[in-house]
Amino acid sequence: DTGASVDIDDDGNVRIYGEDADSRDAALEMVLNTYKKTFEHVSIWYGLGFDLLLLGFNDPEHALDLERLQRRTAQAAFADGLRRSEVDGLPGLLAHEIMPLGVLHELEFDTPLQRLLHPRLNDLSAQGFFKGDAAELPFSGTESAQETGKQNSLLRRYMEGGTMTSNDRNRIILQACKHRNDLCTALLADWYTEMYRPTPQFQQILNAARQNTMQTFGGAPNSTRINYLSSLLSRAPLPRSVPYNIAQQSLVLLEEYYHHAVPIDTEKVLDIWQRCAPPETDADACDRGRAQVEALIGHQP
Repeated sequence: DTGASVDIDDDGNVRIYGEDADSRDAALEMVLNTYKKTFEHVSIWYGLGFDLLLLGFNDPEHALDLERLQRRTAQAAFADGLRRSEVDGLPGLLAHEIMPLGVLHELEFDTPLQRLLHPRLNDLSAQGFFKGDAAELPFSGTESAQETGKQNSLLRRYMEGGTMTSNDRNRIILQACKHRNDLCTALLADWYTEMYRPTPQFQQILNAARQNTMQTFGGAPNSTRINYLSSLLSRAPLPRSVPYNIAQQSLVLLEEYYHHAVPIDTEKVLDIWQRCAPPETDADACDRGRAQVEALIGHQP
């Protein structure tokens, strides 16, 4: 009994249920691996709540056409659909991006495929139908996926395109903070990094985000995490020696908050571990930590 189940609706939305985290994650990876083998180009977005939207394309031209998407979201019928879904226009829609086009194909999975002759997901679904919990997407900030993610992230393109207003940024952040604490925190940290000190507007949006979040999706953004992540996003030079607990922190932040629209510089994280000062009781702690980072991002020395 794996204690996990998968439900895929007609629109391709995926939800994983079950008590065994390993089984849930393996089931989700099976879905991702199968989708990856079916379509040449895939992007992953989230809907409302736990729903994931897997978009498969044989031709990526329209999938990367941000101007076309802007024109479509300006159409009355499209805009009405977004409002009914509680999505705040184009900025809010782009805040639903998780893995840009091409990132999934840069990831490797050990899981088998879902096939008609061997429908493994059907069995998992039957075993865990009445158990509810969410699986976690695999880490996608690997070195092989980073450049693809930066180039193809529609959210990143929009934020760096020169036309985004402060109101647009607010809409993106508040939309993300409804359902995704990781992206919410990353966006707030990115904004925090740009400022010499927090502005009244930043504090206002942070307060609004805290009131608008749901505990189910990671809860409200934490000021301490925002501050720590901001220091990691910053281009400020590193000290000659980095305490072990700070190096540990960088690994946690990388694993939890990497997002292709606001990517953490993994070279900086590796450099932090290179400068790591191990605790007196464990001389090899820094070497093990750096090895963990290298394994996470698929770094080849």
